[in-house]
Amino acid sequence: NKMHKRMLFLRKGISKNSNAYIHYLRSGCNCAYWHGIFGGLYLPHLRDAIYKEIITAERENKRKTGFYVEDYNKDGIEEIIYRNERFMLFFHRRGGRLVELDDILLGRNLTDVMTRYKESYHLDIPKEETSDGNGVKTIHEIFRLKDKDALKYLKFDSYTKENFLDHHLNSIEEIGKGKPCLEMYDYEVSKNRLLFRGEGLIKEFVIEEDFIEATVTINKISNFYVTELNLSIPIEDVEMVERGTSIVISKKDRLSIELNKGALFRFEPIYTVSNSPSGIEKIYQGITLFSVFPLKEEYNRIKIKLGELK
Repeated sequence: NKMHKRMLFLRKGISKNSNAYIHYLRSGCNCAYWHGIFGGLYLPHLRDAIYKEIITAERENKRKTGFYVEDYNKDGIEEIIYRNERFMLFFHRRGGRLVELDDILLGRNLTDVMTRYKESYHLDIPKEETSDGNGVKTIHEIFRLKDKDALKYLKFDSYTKENFLDHHLNSIEEIGKGKPCLEMYDYEVSKNRLLFRGEGLIKEFVIEEDFIEATVTINKISNFYVTELNLSIPIEDVEMVERGTSIVISKKDRLSIELNKGALFRFEPIYTVSNSPSGIEKIYQGITLFSVFPLKEEYNRIKIKLGELK
């Protein structure tokens, strides 16, 4: 649904007699929009190909820079969209979260991460291996496992995996176990700035040509504030090298995070478990990065800069 609505939003303002329109038509290729036994939505390279056409069309179309406010995904709530020469960003008022980050120069959606949904065939997979000591069939006989360790990665998400998600925790042990704050935030825009206001929290985004900086001003409403990022970086390109208060995520994509104060980083690869002609398989989708900040003062100011590696 997200990718489909993104494709429909692209259609506005594109002339049929343009190169952008050709890329728009290519972005409608149906394979990546469904999930079936022969692949589809769960295959990252198919989604990446669709987004490449969408973003190439955006580059060719040369949409006016600045903010747009529109319910592009048809969920009944207007999203805040920003475009400059390098990036196109889609923000949602629920939680002041970043739904999509397109790198126009690379032709990539850097946040194209698949949320782990429960599919019908998951209901038939037993949670544990059964013994064949008394002639009982094992799971390998009941299900064809393309990846023998696939079931270790069978996990479902209770919320959509997006970016700059706000978590308010009282202990480190709660990381990854609860849902983020998805309350409706008020917002205001000016030039290249977007400011969200929630209860006990102000989150301001500044969007430049080679980075996005979020400044979070937060009351001590919990012991820890955690911001969650979910990025679609190929596993072979993930670096995760800490440099003081910054962390290199990918040298190939030249992507890094810089912080104004120390934080505890927690990194998790995201694997989906889905059915295929060869059997049940695990598919790498991207990474989750939690940045954990202890709230030591009544008012805390945190800066998170996501951008090009220097």
